[in-house]
Amino acid sequence: MAVQWHREKLRFNLDGLGYLVDLLMIALVIINLALILFDWAFSAAPIQQGLGQLAPAFTAFYADTIHADFIFWDMLFVSIYLTEFSIRWIVAIARSTYHRWFFYPFVHWYDLLGCIPVGGFRWLRILRVISVLYRLQRAGIIDLRDTWLGLTVLKYYRILVEEVSDRVVLNVLNGVQREVRSGTPLVHRIESEVLAPRRHELVDFVATRLVSMISETHREWRDDLGGYL
Repeated sequence: MAVQWHREKLRFNLDGLGYLVDLLMIALVIINLALILFDWAFSAAPIQQGLGQLAPAFTAFYADTIHADFIFWDMLFVSIYLTEFSIRWIVAIARSTYHRWFFYPFVHWYDLLGCIPVGGFRWLRILRVISVLYRLQRAGIIDLRDTWLGLTVLKYYRILVEEVSDRVVLNVLNGVQREVRSGTPLVHRIESEVLAPRRHELVDFVATRLVSMISETHREWRDDLGGYL
């Protein structure tokens, strides 16, 4: 299913302008990553030979203009990223988004590392796309929940949450079991401060539950018991 857009959520204010910039940055990063991937493939001699036969003019232009000086072209993208990063940092300082003015680079560390024009650091720019999509999803401007990407992320997110919650519950129960077995002061405090003052209420509750369970069981198995007796 396609991405659902909610353009009515865009407002003519600073936040709305920020969301428009987010959309432009997504397109820019995708173009940048596609160019990086193409240049990496272009470095292989068989690829160059194949392109040379299919489009010799384009191959010669790309090899002499872009591939020969790829760092320069990549730095053009980096300059845009750093400009956008600096503006958002200034806005965060003005709005007191974080407790200290210097927290912003640490929170958005992937944006800075992705600006390093070296090998694997460039692929950290994917995290910029992910963070922007999350911001737009949270703002309600886009809805990815019914897309393949959204369903896949939700599936593994639920599996992860279920696994973590199971581990937490098991650890808590194991801790309680150890506390009960060892008879630590915590157990004695629970017994004296929680259970003892409410002894009568607990006895009445347990007795009521037992009577109710016995009555329900008797009604359910009354005929069978009568026949047996």
